[in-house]
Amino acid sequence: MRLSIRSRLTLWSTISIAVVLIIIAFSFRGYTVRALTANAQANVANALSRAQNEIIVGKVSEPGRLVLPIDGDAVVQITNYAGTRVWAATSTISNQPVLAVALESNRFGSGLGPVLVHRLSTAAIDRQLSLGIAVPIETKRGLGLAFGWYYGTAINHSERVFRTTISLFFGALWIVASLLIWLSIGRTLSPVETIRRRVSTIAATGSHERVPVPSGRDEFARLATTVNEMLDRLDDATRFQQQFVSNASHELRSPLTTLLATVDLAVSRSDDADWPTVAATVQREGRRLNTLIDDLFWLARSDEGRVEMRKTQVDLDDILYEEADRVRLMSPLKVDTRSITPARVWGDPNMLTRAVRNLVDNAMRYATSSISLSSRFDGVMCIIEVHDDGVGVDVATAAKYFERFVREDASRTRSSGGTGLGLTIVADIASRHGGSAAFIPVESGSTVQLRVRRI
Repeated sequence: MRLSIRSRLTLWSTISIAVVLIIIAFSFRGYTVRALTANAQANVANALSRAQNEIIVGKVSEPGRLVLPIDGDAVVQITNYAGTRVWAATSTISNQPVLAVALESNRFGSGLGPVLVHRLSTAAIDRQLSLGIAVPIETKRGLGLAFGWYYGTAINHSERVFRTTISLFFGALWIVASLLIWLSIGRTLSPVETIRRRVSTIAATGSHERVPVPSGRDEFARLATTVNEMLDRLDDATRFQQQFVSNASHELRSPLTTLLATVDLAVSRSDDADWPTVAATVQREGRRLNTLIDDLFWLARSDEGRVEMRKTQVDLDDILYEEADRVRLMSPLKVDTRSITPARVWGDPNMLTRAVRNLVDNAMRYATSSISLSSRFDGVMCIIEVHDDGVGVDVATAAKYFERFVREDASRTRSSGGTGLGLTIVADIASRHGGSAAFIPVESGSTVQLRVRRI
């Protein structure tokens, strides 16, 4: 089972704190032990120095063993240089035999290091001795060796006390820190949980509510703002989809109704039916259905980003001449092509052909007697203009005609086979070619201008 973000953050934070506390504890322990050891060594050195003075100025003429006073936790034993006789010793170990011999060692400033002489009788004493120092001394009895040790287990006891104390203190500190981290992370992440619950409610109920935006300008406030913007776009997309489906259904219903009514009427009056008229109606409405379905398919692919461009050199003037010939064959309209000039661009030939055809078809639906086609260059842009001598449009509000299923006169457009999608597709193709499409002001009729980049 995967842990929650709150649990994972708390876990990693507490692990990090534990590692830091352990490092600090070991550092404190090392520092404390070094401090205790340094202090003990200083005490041993001071005791050894005082013992040397004592034996030098003391009653050294007496053959017996000189008993030195206790000096803190340090003990001293002074022997002859051969290590066979004890001359003096701290009262704590005054009755003990020679406890150590001196060997050469670079670890000590005197060049000598004490090595305990292990005997069964001195085993208990040996366990009490640590931090030994050995130095040669001159006495009236001759050359001798002075040994100093730290006596007892005070250092070990202090270390155990420190270790226990620091373990309890750091353990309690770690538990408190972990609890505070858990609460802090929970409080910090609470806006995310609030956003999640609200989004879940919106998704389940389909409501138009929005997530609360926390105060401030932190990451959670920006997250809530982004989520609200996404919900707004989703609502807009849903409304657009519903409107699109409604409009498409309405557009498809009209030609289907006409087809069915025409066929049903002809079947019911098969003997006196005007079959040429029936055939013409079926062909017209069938073409309209085909055009509408083709336009809907284009827009669906465009919305899904599945329209691929195949760029090559395209002669727009040739496309205009071909469209002019098509108009002359299909209708009695006059076509003026005198303003067509060579216009080669870099683009998708199929898309550009479709855009020009849609513009020409739009002009044919509204033209009274003639249309005119033109092409020219304006800097990096190639400009195509298609003019008709019809009633014209209000250029100030003409941008709406490039939206889906919008017409100037719905009934007249239906009768001429329009779908309300042709100019929408033109605008989409122009945008894909770095340009635009718009109605431009003219004295009479209407003119649509298509702009595409040359390269």
